[in-house]
Amino acid sequence: MDLSEMQTRAAELEQQISDLPAGSVTKKTVNGKEYFYHRWTENKKRREKYIPADELESFRAQIERRKELEQESRHLGLDFSRSKETEGLDMLAGLLEEHVDWELLLSTIGLPLPAAAVEEKSVLSEPGKLHISVARNEESFSFLYAEHLDILRRMGTVTFFNPEHDRPIPQETDLLYLPGGYPENRALQLSAAPRVIDSVKAHIERGGKTIAECGGMMYLASELVMCKDPYTAFKMVDALPMKVSACKDDMRLAMGYRSFDFRGVKLRGHEFHYSRIIEQDEKLASAVQVYNAKGHPVNTAVFCYKNLIASYTHLYWGETGIWSLFEQVPGK
Repeated sequence: MDLSEMQTRAAELEQQISDLPAGSVTKKTVNGKEYFYHRWTENKKRREKYIPADELESFRAQIERRKELEQESRHLGLDFSRSKETEGLDMLAGLLEEHVDWELLLSTIGLPLPAAAVEEKSVLSEPGKLHISVARNEESFSFLYAEHLDILRRMGTVTFFNPEHDRPIPQETDLLYLPGGYPENRALQLSAAPRVIDSVKAHIERGGKTIAECGGMMYLASELVMCKDPYTAFKMVDALPMKVSACKDDMRLAMGYRSFDFRGVKLRGHEFHYSRIIEQDEKLASAVQVYNAKGHPVNTAVFCYKNLIASYTHLYWGETGIWSLFEQVPGK
């Protein structure tokens, strides 16, 4: 699905969702008899409406359908976490085999891995001997490029860790990578792992090199807000003084290719999310201006704090040595 198709599908989903009832079905028992009500929030007030018995089954089906469409809308084009075993991979592999001429593609765009990505430098380790910690699991940190992992393995030893399991990251970590995923789906589990949260924050505060993309950036916020009525939020790492909202009232689709110049390096990537930053410290500002595929400026931020680089943009590393992002340009 290309960008135009995704935008069309997003508009279709938005219309279909608006035609279905929001909220939930709740039951009340009066004098031993059950009554069912439609409960929803409107203008920050909770409302209820009685559902006749002969309409109950149909109404429940509409509620469930809305939830399914909202899930598809939120993760349009990116959510592989719902696939059963390798179902999604098999489908993608079949489509690629059917529609992609691999030999022609590789002969046309095949490039050797950039030397900078192979011969990395470190003040802590010899080239190729870095200790790299990568967050990875089935949902909250599930969006990783295989090529990026290959690049990291050329740089040194890669250790995967699950931020939902309460074990601190290795003390010897030279580079911490927090990729994208769906932390909003696992906010409770992430907040319930204080030792890993504390170790990530300690690594950043002591100047440990860190890259956080999309969901990884959300994880570094002070709070991940899931609902405003009633207010429901989960504590995150608090390395960036801001709050990120994934609640329905704040959802806005941000999608497209992105590019920007960072410390003398031209970077490209893409952005796709519905969550957004709702509060941030006035001192927390973007380090660069980000542009879309047409060269127009967009409000996507790239945050820098000590040796942390964080953004909603999923970067593509294949054109540059990722370690160079941490090397200050003379005079900058």
